[in-house]
Amino acid sequence: MYRVKLTQADCYLASEVGIRRRISSQYRGSRNRAGSEETDTVAKQWFNHIIGAQGELAFCRCFGIDWPALVDRPDEPDAYPDWEVRTSQVANVSLLCYPDDHKERRYVLVTADCRGFVPVFTIHGWQWGYEILSRPAEAWNDRRPDKVHRIPTAELFTEFNVAAPFAGYIL
Repeated sequence: MYRVKLTQADCYLASEVGIRRRISSQYRGSRNRAGSEETDTVAKQWFNHIIGAQGELAFCRCFGIDWPALVDRPDEPDAYPDWEVRTSQVANVSLLCYPDDHKERRYVLVTADCRGFVPVFTIHGWQWGYEILSRPAEAWNDRRPDKVHRIPTAELFTEFNVAAPFAGYIL
C-alpha cells in the first residue's frame, strides 16, 4: 500500500482534466458510472470526475508512469500500458468492475482522503480484469440495480510490476 500526495501543480492539472471529462460526458449524454445521476448532487458528479483524474495521476506519479490525461478516449487505458484506476472517497471499499470492462487490463484501487486541505491518495492494490469479471456480478446498491463485480481490498495484489515507487510523492 502506498500513500501519495500530489503537488499543487499536479492537483491543478488533474482537476482541469476532470472538469474537461465532466463537460464532455454531459455533452455526450453519458450516464454517470461512479454514482447515481438520480441521487448524487451536481457538485458530487463534478467532484467524482475531478477526484478520479487526481487518483489516476497519483498512481502514475507514484510509479513514474507518464499520465496520458485523456479526454474522450474511453477505449484507452487510464495509464499505459494497461492500467485502469478506480478512485473512491470511501476508505473501506472494494474494487469495482463493470460487466463491459476490459478483461485484459489491470484494475487499481485508489482511495482519496479528502478531509485535509490537499487530498491524500492510498494505492491499495490491483487485480486483472479477467479475474474480477469471473466473479458473480451483484447489484450496485439498493438504489441502483446495475451489476458490478467486487473484489475486497484484502484480495488485491500489492506488488506492482512497474518501476520502483518514486520517493518524491510517497508519504
